[in-house]
Amino acid sequence: MRKPILAALAASTLALVITGPASAADTVRFLPTVKRTVKAKKTTSRWCDSPLAGRGVSRKTWRAPMTGFMTTRLRGPRRANWDLAVFDAAGNRRAASLGFGRRELVQTWVTSGERMTLQACRRDGKGRRGAMRISFADVQPPTPKGTPQLVSVGFDSRDDLDRIEASGVDLTHNIRDGRADVIVANAQERNMLVGQGFDVQTEIANLGNHFMRARMKEMRYTTRVGIDGSPLPSGRTTYRVYSDYQKDLETLVQEHPDIVKPMALPQNSFQGRPLSGVEIAKDVNGSDEDGRPVFLLVGEHHAREWPSSEAAMEFAIMLAQGYGSDKRITRLLERARVVVVPNINPDGFVSSRGWPADPADILGGGGDQPGFGVDPDGNDPCNGSPDLGLSAEQCDMLRTCAVNGDDNDDGVCDVVLDLYLAEGIAPPGGIFSYRRKNCDGLIPSGLVPCELQHGVDPNRNYGEKWGGPGSDEDRTSQAYRGGEPWSEPETTAVHEYSQQRQITALITLHNVAALVLRPPGLHDDGQAPDEARLKEIGDAMGRAAGYTSQYGFQLYDTAGTTEDWNYAAAGTYGFTIEIGPEGGDFHMPYKTGFIDQWTGDYEPAEDGKGLREALLIAAEAAANPADHSVIKGTALPGSVLRVRKEFETPTYHQPFCKERAPGFGVLVATSEQGCLEMQDPFTVPDFLQSTLVVPQSGKFTWHMNPSTRPFVGKDKEIQGDPVESFHQVVEGDGSGAPSGPATPTERVIPFEITDPDTSQMTLDLEFDVPAEDYDLQLCRYNAAGSCEPFGSGGTSEGSSGNPSGFAEHLDAAGDVAGRYEAKVINYASATDSWTLTINATKPGSVTIEPGHREAWTLTCETADGNVLAQRELFIDRGQQKSVDFSGACSKKKK
Repeated sequence: MRKPILAALAASTLALVITGPASAADTVRFLPTVKRTVKAKKTTSRWCDSPLAGRGVSRKTWRAPMTGFMTTRLRGPRRANWDLAVFDAAGNRRAASLGFGRRELVQTWVTSGERMTLQACRRDGKGRRGAMRISFADVQPPTPKGTPQLVSVGFDSRDDLDRIEASGVDLTHNIRDGRADVIVANAQERNMLVGQGFDVQTEIANLGNHFMRARMKEMRYTTRVGIDGSPLPSGRTTYRVYSDYQKDLETLVQEHPDIVKPMALPQNSFQGRPLSGVEIAKDVNGSDEDGRPVFLLVGEHHAREWPSSEAAMEFAIMLAQGYGSDKRITRLLERARVVVVPNINPDGFVSSRGWPADPADILGGGGDQPGFGVDPDGNDPCNGSPDLGLSAEQCDMLRTCAVNGDDNDDGVCDVVLDLYLAEGIAPPGGIFSYRRKNCDGLIPSGLVPCELQHGVDPNRNYGEKWGGPGSDEDRTSQAYRGGEPWSEPETTAVHEYSQQRQITALITLHNVAALVLRPPGLHDDGQAPDEARLKEIGDAMGRAAGYTSQYGFQLYDTAGTTEDWNYAAAGTYGFTIEIGPEGGDFHMPYKTGFIDQWTGDYEPAEDGKGLREALLIAAEAAANPADHSVIKGTALPGSVLRVRKEFETPTYHQPFCKERAPGFGVLVATSEQGCLEMQDPFTVPDFLQSTLVVPQSGKFTWHMNPSTRPFVGKDKEIQGDPVESFHQVVEGDGSGAPSGPATPTERVIPFEITDPDTSQMTLDLEFDVPAEDYDLQLCRYNAAGSCEPFGSGGTSEGSSGNPSGFAEHLDAAGDVAGRYEAKVINYASATDSWTLTINATKPGSVTIEPGHREAWTLTCETADGNVLAQRELFIDRGQQKSVDFSGACSKKKK
């Protein structure tokens, strides 16, 4: 039977096609910028994220003219380091920025008439004055509709996964054994999946309440072990907020200046935050261009994946603490430069971590929003407010539950917590805290709240195979790829940095699927040319962490991902680690979701090694000369050696939809349906370029990636055009018109495919009158003589049931030889005029296209760029070559 939800979706989708997506610009008004000057005669070593007075501090006040969104930017003098924080009238920290350097950015929602205190802190540098700019967006906070849930959805094929993601719900990476975890914003989204024929089971009925209970578990853990008592390198017991990362990065530089230095990627985030990190190595303050290989570790592409940035930060701390005392770490930092960027998507993270109130404040421990919960000092969980509807006794019980748990196991704590959450408070962990994307949107301004922008998935926005499966062209989808390859400043920053450094291994951190994924991301790309070694490294990381090691596409097809570009373009060994535990969920208690993963304190991990060991394995692969290339030789001291290679990075190899009307994904039968703009494959001009400064000895050793891109050097199997093995066209003849809406008619078309090599089959039912309504069903006879549903592409297996006016489509792949019955069901057509086309094909012949080698262009230059010598350099993975210049670039000056 026709599903009512599809008819409703069809109506809404058609309206969107006509009118286009609503513009947020119609609802946002920006007030004139307010300017303030801050002055501090002295510097302060105190952190600016708590209220301060006195030396090195300047405080200004500002009152909100109405409810809206406040953005404050601070610009200090050159070669200075200033920090910035904003507090409400009660002294609660609302936002803080403690980055390297002189520029800071803080943002927060405010209510009409609210008085805010802006605090600028001069950390170091000679300049005494700073410029502050306060921008205000007159806009109301969004109101989530319904209760977010985590559900488990059954699927039978990759097409099913594509349909789930295209329907606009949030398909997570926790996909195993024919079921996928999906976050739905409300009951309507859940019902939509049911209406499409999916088996939907509820895993967590209320993510807000689940979130709160997880924070209570963190509180109990902190009480038990002490605030710095975990086995992590930092000793932390709760998830960091944004300013915590900035503070930890700066502390590393201050405490380990000989081996840690600050760095930032070459672009800021969409809202203007620096993409900061640290570089760690022996003698790190020498030239970046000293010839050592680079290991790049990045976290938090996806805003809600908090453990990913925790892992990056703890790895940096572990390396800094271990240098000189741990032989393995010391050896690593002698051989390689390790670059750690904990947060690639800081804007999205700030939104996820702070909506509607910072989780650390809900149950204490600091944070970036007003608190209303238990803190480590045992303050009243009702925060002195009579509006929560809890008695003093209930408040005391909630405090006790948060600290000690339900000792009697009688459920009293759950009852009180449910009452607390039901008292009109927007529970933390609402749908906005599960944001995945960055903060880009219809308004090209970083002054717009992230919660009002559609966002782009950074890990679908890289250039390699951009536009392919596993990414989405619908802006409302969580996997929206953006309008162009590298359209986002966050991905452009990673791309530009990767172009300029010899990154021999890369890890991009995610969660929560307990996986180690290796290239390629698309099934049709086949195995990577370095599959044997990639598998060996991936398997070793998987054993250490207790995670499954597999191809990226075994999770599901993905295109436009970080490591796929780095591997395909530069030959970088790239992996995604999906931090566990298996079967976990976002925003789990800190000990379960991160500490145990780090230490390996769970059964699947190898000898308790955990995630920390997996990251060391990857870093050591980056340092291993057998896994990249090395050139050695002599050249003029102080000269600059440069390698450069220009090429084209390809998007997806088939025509694809570039932009689709929101909501159309659940109805799509062909790539053109609902598509606002189709895109032919294209390439993007690209290059790699890095340099080395020749030491005063005139002798150099340069670790680099091979000159030939992996897939370019690989022989390719070129599949010939499919050969038709079956073709049949059947037309409606008017005899099947139904007598009324409740009495549909059926036309059965038997057919048989006899060629055993047939591997593809499609059925397309088309008609000309938009008001007509048909369904298409297909079954195949088994050995017992029963006709079982067969084929996919519709509402369920063997069935395509789109709304009236939409064509029907079914397809199948694999062993499709057999005896069939197709059934055309006429719901509402007096003419009964339709055409059913059945096509089946077998693969064409295969030819081999040999791979070819590429060369680096190697030049020797003066410091001001004058080329002294140039040659082609062909070098393979694991190869070492001697390069001795003569003439103008020889070691001995002429």
